[in-house]
Amino acid sequence: MEVCFVDVGQGSSNLILLGRKRAIVIDAGGRQSGTVIRLLQHFQIETLARLIVTHNHDDHSRGAANLLAAYSRRIEEVWFLHDDVLRRSLFWQRITEEVQRGNLTRDQLLRLERGRAPVTVYQDGKVYLDILAPDFVQNVQAVEGRNANSTSGILLLGGGSCRVIFTGDSTIPEWRGVMDPQRRKRPFTCDILTVPHHAGAVWERQQPGETEAAYRARIGTELDWLYTRAVRATLGVVSVGTSNQFRHPRPEVMEALRRASVVPVCTQMTRQCTPDLEAQRARSLPMVLPSRSVSRRDVNERGRSRNVACAGTLLVEVQAGGYVVHRFADHQNLIDNLATAHGGTPLCRPPGAAAPAAVAS
Repeated sequence: MEVCFVDVGQGSSNLILLGRKRAIVIDAGGRQSGTVIRLLQHFQIETLARLIVTHNHDDHSRGAANLLAAYSRRIEEVWFLHDDVLRRSLFWQRITEEVQRGNLTRDQLLRLERGRAPVTVYQDGKVYLDILAPDFVQNVQAVEGRNANSTSGILLLGGGSCRVIFTGDSTIPEWRGVMDPQRRKRPFTCDILTVPHHAGAVWERQQPGETEAAYRARIGTELDWLYTRAVRATLGVVSVGTSNQFRHPRPEVMEALRRASVVPVCTQMTRQCTPDLEAQRARSLPMVLPSRSVSRRDVNERGRSRNVACAGTLLVEVQAGGYVVHRFADHQNLIDNLATAHGGTPLCRPPGAAAPAAVAS
């Protein structure tokens, strides 16, 4: 089994390659879904055993709408949830069309929601994919609060001795529901974690009367709880776009990952890494798998660089005794050089910080 964390720019997509030309897709990015389709074609995938959308914001669900067409009648089950943006999404519109055309049946459409215990989305031998969140109450509360992120799907992939947790855009309040003491007594442990919300804000906003100092302290405390008491990981994958306007990845998140000894790996570089992104484009890793990143100059309408690779599409091979992250050592060398020789200030290598111990390569 192999897992791909796809470079779709500012968005999220993950592929689980099952063998026999079958795959599971968890989210499919935004408008630029062509990267996901090209990757599926690269691996000669003929059937999607599962198409899963963690929540219905465009940067996760819009590409899934295009997959419904590209793999029409070749998708076994579609799992998604009801949130406040579902009915306005292209994804829902495309589902409705596929049902009307007879390409999907209602029995193939399933709700991404756990019950009293995690629900299994897929299982084949030792490989399983479980829903950890949301539950019914979390879903209802999120719909009422018009906050799709607080009902984002959280899934656990197990295969042999390797565990991967996919977090979508889940928030700390959602994780507190997952870690209800009556339900869960100890942290989830995993080898690889997709860092929630592109390493952006997952905490509650500053409250009335809360001082700035108290607010900053609370953010640090809540993030430390997330990455030590809720989930413990070795590697944290950050799906992020170069030109995003949201300050992803956030310094607070990257600092918390470092305190928890989680090694972050981002799909693309951002201005959090270096003020001169174009100078780094030629130094980035060659793209050996389909990625949104490009080697040529690429700027948006404001003239800002976009799609500069850091790790690009990351491939992890799950083996009987563990896992191998392809080109991990090359990626860490790239970051070290950026921090020491090329004038960069990557958040994953603050001044004086040593490179992390090797994970795999």
